Amino acid sequence: MNRTAITFFAVLAASLDAACAANLTLREHSASNTISVHRDNVPQPILTQNARPDFRPYLHPIVAPDDTTVLTAFEVKLAAVEPMITQPMAFCWDDRGRLWVAENRDYETRTKGFSADGNSRILILEDTNGDGPFDTRKAFLDGIPFPSAIAVGFGGLWLGAPPNLLFVPDRNHDDHADGPLKVRLSGWGIQDQHAVYNSFSWGLDFDDHSPMFITACIIPHLWHVIPGGIYHRQGGSHINPYVFDDIKTIANHSHRSAHDNAWVGFSMEIGPDSAAYMFDWHDIDICGNAIHDKDTGRIYRLAPKGLQGKQGITLAAQTDLALRLQLLEGVRDRVKSPGRNVVTKPKNWDDALAALDATRNAKLTDFTAQIGQLFGDTKAAAAQLAVLKDPVAPIERRRQILTAFARDAYAAALPVVLSLLDEPAVRRGAIRALASFDDPQAAATLIHPYSRLSAAEKSEVVSALSARRSTASALVAELKKNTIPKTDVTAFDARQIYRVLGPSFVDEVRDLIAYLRTNKQAPLKKQ
Repeated sequence: MNRTAITFFAVLAASLDAACAANLTLREHSASNTISVHRDNVPQPILTQNARPDFRPYLHPIVAPDDTTVLTAFEVKLAAVEPMITQPMAFCWDDRGRLWVAENRDYETRTKGFSADGNSRILILEDTNGDGPFDTRKAFLDGIPFPSAIAVGFGGLWLGAPPNLLFVPDRNHDDHADGPLKVRLSGWGIQDQHAVYNSFSWGLDFDDHSPMFITACIIPHLWHVIPGGIYHRQGGSHINPYVFDDIKTIANHSHRSAHDNAWVGFSMEIGPDSAAYMFDWHDIDICGNAIHDKDTGRIYRLAPKGLQGKQGITLAAQTDLALRLQLLEGVRDRVKSPGRNVVTKPKNWDDALAALDATRNAKLTDFTAQIGQLFGDTKAAAAQLAVLKDPVAPIERRRQILTAFARDAYAAALPVVLSLLDEPAVRRGAIRALASFDDPQAAATLIHPYSRLSAAEKSEVVSALSARRSTASALVAELKKNTIPKTDVTAFDARQIYRVLGPSFVDEVRDLIAYLRTNKQAPLKKQ
């Protein structure tokens, strides 16, 4: 047995746990100059590779998901694998929940140009039974040179095939391209096949708290964007020669997988089932200097354990009302996401609002009122205020409105918020909301019923009173009179009071500070 085979087997065995490594056998195949690993003498290999000394082992698709490290609540499964797909370079979803894949078999090396195989194609994959993996495949377009980006819509396929942006019509919607192809734009570079445009995204994204993130390829590739930031370059010098240092990646990983030396993951999309789908070009040369495995390609599905796939999706068959409701719900959730404290109303919002309200649909009107409130629309805010006042309105809806008014410190809502202190179901939310209003009524209204409140509500009152100078002074006065016991004040509250009142707080309630210093069990966090 040659040295490559022995090294291959040793590396494999060391990478697997004892149970997985047991009962493995290694076979050499002189005719094909390959070596393979088998479990329990099953003919189908779990790993294979060429026997050349410069090759490293990679995982067979059967075992690759099991050797992937994910959080315990998640699982990775194969959604598609060779020979169903090979050399995948781009993918997107259509309105029926199907995955369109650009198979780019024209990639040769990053410097030699197209290989001109003539068999690159666009595929449509579908999960017909909802179990996650794709089980049907059809070809939409064959023979397209170097497809590198795709998007479905407006009666056809938008196709990036450098140097052109093409539109491929499907006039009768039969999932087969109708000619002729139309060049919509041209001029993209093709000098470096590893640096052509390979998606229709700018590589920018936002999280739920609104900060921006950017991605890049090859180098450590994820950054948190800040105004004026200067970031790690792949090569060359910064425009400003006096930069002391640049901002490094926030990722803790690189493109190369720790488990599979042939993993080349470079694209990810969220599917209609809310799972994350990841491409694996799958070749041991990650930098595009050679193509060793032209007939490989995989798509992995990362999802919570047990999450079923989606089937029977037909957005085109849904009513305009249903689609509008889904769209408005998405707009509302995005606008109200944490961190978005200032939201500018779009210029065409008033026209859109008038058109939506003209439908006289109660659900649409409710959504537009919620969004309008977030935009600072006084009419929408009045409608939301009416719901907040209504004791028979859904509790969760009232809590959402209360949170939004507190976030904006909406002055017109203060009388209603004060009145909600008499409603047990929303009392804690109302106490918390009052911390946002700098009004002399707040302190007295919170202190008056203090002795009758639950422990959790008392904790909220102390926290709310500690939030600003005017109410913190009232809290200190009550502490001195012992109408609010000092034992109700946590170390967190004490630090907050000190922050807003300054050293005078120490002079007035030294015994509270002493108590907190000696009582090591004083909680540091609120309930």
